Parts: sequence; structure tokens; C-alpha cells
Amino acid sequence: PFPDIHRLFQDVAVARSFTVHKNGSLASGGQAVASSLAGLLQESTRKLDLPFAARRAFTSDGVELLTDADVQNAAKGDCIVFVSQGEGFRDPISTATKRAVMKPVSRPTSAKSPSTKHKGLTADLSRQRVLLFQNGRGQDGVYVVHRCFEQFQDETSQKLSLSGKARRFFTMTGEELSKPSDAQVDSELSLVFGNVLGPLWVSCGEAYSP
Repeated sequence: PFPDIHRLFQDVAVARSFTVHKNGSLASGGQAVASSLAGLLQESTRKLDLPFAARRAFTSDGVELLTDADVQNAAKGDCIVFVSQGEGFRDPISTATKRAVMKPVSRPTSAKSPSTKHKGLTADLSRQRVLLFQNGRGQDGVYVVHRCFEQFQDETSQKLSLSGKARRFFTMTGEELSKPSDAQVDSELSLVFGNVLGPLWVSCGEAYSP
């Protein structure tokens, strides 16, 4: 009898294309094509020029890929994978914000400088996402799409489970912004998540807490 052609095609793992990054980093990613976990790790090692072989792979949510089926399922999502040489998952957003805190704060050279920092980014704020954290915390960030300010406040309060209404917005250096749309796009976060404004820290009225 002839084999079940449909079953044969179902059993064949399809090669998928992934954007791979080093664990905890949003920079210097590469493209890896693989159909299995072993293939993904091997290709990631080569594309990222790792000093040792990649041994573990994680989705952007921190879920570890343990089987070939996990690799196939991950391809149905954002196709972004972080690989490590054995260590556990490190949140790339938290890592990027910590590194950014260590960067020297650039000061405008003239009174007109701040007006150009959002060039090309404020044309359509109705679709602009803002990365937000609760004041005093560096984890469990949320995205809120910028709309009218009052609606933005309500959605921010709900997503961050604040005890009151979101009233004050701070940059990672503690600078208070009059409105979220004044935030800048972080160069490292944008490598993976696109033109996301922030990160910003939100309070219900209390002062900035690092």
C-alpha cells in the first residue's frame, strides 16, 4: 500500500527563520534558520559568534524551548529567541534599562535642542507604544498605546495595578515629563520592539523612586 502522504508531510519539521540574540541583550542579533532545537542552537552559535556552544534557548517571554516541537511552536509567535551557554534567562528589557541608567546623561547644548529629539516619531502618536514601569520597580513592565492623555492615564493605572490614578511620569534618570509623548526611543529596545517610547516610571503623585 502507498504511504499516507498527508501524514508524511505532517511529520516533516519545517525550517523556520528566527531572530536570535545573546541572552539578556537586545543588540547584535542575527537570523537563524532551523527546524529543530539542536539546529537552532548550532545556527545561533555560528550567527552570534559565541565563544562556546549555545546550550539553551528562550522565547522573548522567558519560556525555555526544550523540544523540537517547542521550536516549531515558537515560530508561530514573534520568532525572537534568546540563547545562552547554559545560564538561565535574563530579561533583555531589564538588562537594557539597567545599562541605560549607567549611561552619562547628555545635556542639550542649546534651548532648541529638546525640540528635535522626537523628530519623525510624533507624527502619529495614536499608534505609538510606551514602555512603562511602576515607580521604584524595574520589572513587570507594560506597554500602553498613546491616546488622549486621560485615557492613557486610566489604561496605565489598570495595567500596572496602581493604587490610584497615574499622575506623574519619570525617565530612568528621574526627570519628570509633562506628558508621556515627550519620552525618547531607546536605541537598544528599538532593535527588537520597534519605535517604543520610554521606558518611563509611573507614580500616583509621589516623587521618583529609583
